[in-house]
Amino acid sequence: MAEASTTYKTTDKQASNQNGLALVWLDDNALQDPDAKGIFLSLFKQVLCFNQPLECLELVESADGEPACISMLVSGKYGQMYVPNRLQPLNQIKSIYVYCMDTVRHNQWAQLCDKVRCVESDFGKIFECIQKDLKPPEKPAHHQPQHEHPTMEVESPQEQEPEPPREEFVSKLTERFTTGANLHDQLALQLLVKKPANDDDGVDDFKKYCQNHATTASVGEVDDHFQVDIPLENWYKPDLCYVHLNATHLIELWALRWFIRIFYEQLTVKHNQFNANSSTRTVYYGTWVRTGELDKIKQRIGEFIICNEILLAYTNMHDAAKFVDVKIDDHVKHRVIFEINIDKDTQFTIPYGELDKDRVLFWCGSRHRIIKVELMDGNDSCWLVGLSLSPTLNRNQATQDLYENYSQSLRNLDDTHRAFGRILIYKGLYTQAEKWFENTTHYEELAEVTLRQNLCQKASDYLQQLPEDSHSANLLRAYVHLLTSSDNIGKGKLLLTKIYSDANDDIVGARAAIALGFIEFIVTQKTEEALKYFTSARDILHRSVPEIHPDVAKSLIAIGYVHFAKDNFSEAEKIFREVLSIQNQCLPHNHPDIGKGRIGLAHCLASNPKKGREALQELGTAIHTLIRAYRRTFKTHPEVLLTNKEIERVQNDKRLRARNLLFDYI
Repeated sequence: MAEASTTYKTTDKQASNQNGLALVWLDDNALQDPDAKGIFLSLFKQVLCFNQPLECLELVESADGEPACISMLVSGKYGQMYVPNRLQPLNQIKSIYVYCMDTVRHNQWAQLCDKVRCVESDFGKIFECIQKDLKPPEKPAHHQPQHEHPTMEVESPQEQEPEPPREEFVSKLTERFTTGANLHDQLALQLLVKKPANDDDGVDDFKKYCQNHATTASVGEVDDHFQVDIPLENWYKPDLCYVHLNATHLIELWALRWFIRIFYEQLTVKHNQFNANSSTRTVYYGTWVRTGELDKIKQRIGEFIICNEILLAYTNMHDAAKFVDVKIDDHVKHRVIFEINIDKDTQFTIPYGELDKDRVLFWCGSRHRIIKVELMDGNDSCWLVGLSLSPTLNRNQATQDLYENYSQSLRNLDDTHRAFGRILIYKGLYTQAEKWFENTTHYEELAEVTLRQNLCQKASDYLQQLPEDSHSANLLRAYVHLLTSSDNIGKGKLLLTKIYSDANDDIVGARAAIALGFIEFIVTQKTEEALKYFTSARDILHRSVPEIHPDVAKSLIAIGYVHFAKDNFSEAEKIFREVLSIQNQCLPHNHPDIGKGRIGLAHCLASNPKKGREALQELGTAIHTLIRAYRRTFKTHPEVLLTNKEIERVQNDKRLRARNLLFDYI
């Protein structure tokens, strides 16, 4: 970093240092200029300086994805290395500034990255550019746009404990629109609306939630606005704290289960009345969306999108437009009016119905096909997005089979609380699931979620509470043996062999076969023996579970790595693409297993010198997914550490080897 020659000047118009944003500065000499850090503190709530790129990337990639809360200042060297593939794709990165001496060279790659705001050799100009970007837009004081979300803070690495604090039950990440599988969220909804033995189940949780979330001005809103016998149209108000439902926020939905049962039933009645009186209808919903959200919509015309929040739509477009009449920074947000076409002949949708002749309410998690995306005028000021309300779940047979398979498994538990926790595990929310099950006697679930976070000692402690003749518990014991010491591989293999030959549960037997194949593949290096076990697992699963079950994908990952190790790169790539196809149908987009599928594909791409950039993109997305999944342990989790090393190898044009971690196979 060259010495800055321009003096710094602050003004009264600069952004408040309470804007909730953080500046992350990555430069070999970033720690040598405390005065520069102090100047940036006039603009940011936090300024974090790094001269070690991997440490910096770990912090940035572990931050919450939305709203964008990080501005990056990078040197030209580190910018060229990490911006295109690692930093540019991250939702949490709002803007990037490149400080370098060779601006011509670094502008070449920076022009391909829309988050790069400037490439400058003058430090003062960098400061002025940041200052300009942070200048708050003028907003009318009387109105705030809907769906404003609080900014997130980035934890300084100096403040982190060796094992970071657990997340709260409610995830900080708010995803209003998703495009991945929503199967687990619908399973959770069915548990929530199921009539319990006690009609008052959850009423205390509801009251506690309202006390914690209601504003001072509305502390009495529970009694004033919501009573069981009052019709929906008489109590519903969009500003009530307990109607801000998001179909992906399962823990929050559980806390509101008493209210949700009543709300859902009332809206279902409205839904039936609505369809009895009309055949087709077009309604409008106005809102602000982030740049990433709009891009997601633009790229998927003809495909499906899920609106995770409750939508209050209007029969008149002008009424919907009133909610997007506040001017804010178009670089960050965009005005959008959704034109929603409703056909009553479309079955299996979420419930929706009229509040009055002008307003239609949609339950959270509505699924729509994107019909069109077009500007309503030439000033990029408002977009019109045409949607067609669709069945909530994909109606293909594979998805229906998997949904019924999961439903039956959850019913067999005969325990709604435990079943809800299992859904958290299905979604890959291991930290939340661990907290969900703590203070219970469900030691098998606790062992699984701690093991997947690489907390093997805790998993072992939980397993001590389980019987020694349980095949599912012994499978986890075998995993612990294989993960903790090479001296324990024999013990693990003995357990796995018995499970493979005796287990009545086909999934447990198939998982044992995969683990036995892993031992042959990685430990004894008997590739053909490994392939027999992996193929056996796939065959067992094909006979016993739906074709898009996540375990089918895991068996294919194992087979894919065998072909990769044998230099059958074309066949391996074909298999890993099939893996991702299955995973995208059965898992949410941020599930760590999808990260594993991407890593496998990246191995195949990296074998082709012309596809190194594609491989880095897959690895970058994968490591971000893994870090978010293992928030407590990502600094020491073997999957994250190995992926970091593989990114470095691809950057240095070095060949990748088949993954040798048990985590990648289970």
